[in-house]
Amino acid sequence: MSNVFIVGAGSIGTALAQLCSMNMDNIFIWGRAQHVIDSINIDRINCDYFPEAHLSNNITATNSFDFMPSCDIVFICVPSHAVRTVSRSIKPHTSPESTIVCLAKGIEYPPLKRMSTVVQEELGGDKLVVMSGPNFADEIVCSKRTGTTLASTDRESLVQSKAAVECDKFVVQTSTDVVGVELGGVLKNVYSMAMGICDGLGVNENAYHFVFSQAVKEMYKIILSEGGEPESIFLSSGIGDLSLTASSNKSRNRTLGLLYGKSILSNGEGTNVIQEGRKSITAVKGLCDERGLDTPLIEFTYNVIRENQNSYGAFKNLWQRLGGR
Repeated sequence: MSNVFIVGAGSIGTALAQLCSMNMDNIFIWGRAQHVIDSINIDRINCDYFPEAHLSNNITATNSFDFMPSCDIVFICVPSHAVRTVSRSIKPHTSPESTIVCLAKGIEYPPLKRMSTVVQEELGGDKLVVMSGPNFADEIVCSKRTGTTLASTDRESLVQSKAAVECDKFVVQTSTDVVGVELGGVLKNVYSMAMGICDGLGVNENAYHFVFSQAVKEMYKIILSEGGEPESIFLSSGIGDLSLTASSNKSRNRTLGLLYGKSILSNGEGTNVIQEGRKSITAVKGLCDERGLDTPLIEFTYNVIRENQNSYGAFKNLWQRLGGR
């Protein structure tokens, strides 16, 4: 029997459960909300996220970790701020033979730690994989064509996790560059905020895409500075994820930047999305300063979102810097 355990019954966890249900025998998905668990087990839907998507019969929702020891793969699908707590909670239930796949795209700060580092610190072991790419959950759950990147230094874990998710409409790239793939998922959030600010300002298309090329250039520079491989920027977890998140109206980070660009938000306001965005740009700005990297677009985003600078004035300064003036 091939079993999978998914930690997190949100949008991406539910979509992943549906995806894995085509390849694996039993899918267990853990959540906190009893009404969501009941809706999955009884009505075969996730009433909070996908009330119109029928879920496969081999998916079982639970609020217990009891099924975890019998599972070959454990997917961690919780927000980045919850990864350490969740990893600590599941440690007594994980098997040393289980592959752990982390989908969280974020950082722990301060100090700056990637999610794979957090999971490694709590769970140990070498069978750790990160998954990142242009992966909107609402498209995955409906079996629309999607591609992703899996990265691990353990090749057996890569093969195993790829077999769990890959199908005709879901293609998988693999990489051994955990640093580069994971940083792509972190950095695209920050640069999507930058592009959202430009959208909020009504920046014309020529200028917008000139700035976008700067985002790619800076991502490449940061990934290399942290020991990532040059080719990782060209994976779906690099330019692919950046392009989607920076341009789609479904992107929360782009929307956050958009609201700052329109001066609808100020520094004192804070939902979870805003707080996460502010933390991310602060951490990345600190990293760039520490490494002595010239990243004008990071500074532009930081000045608008953290320093509450006027977005139009900040963009004028950015434009002058990009022009070498």
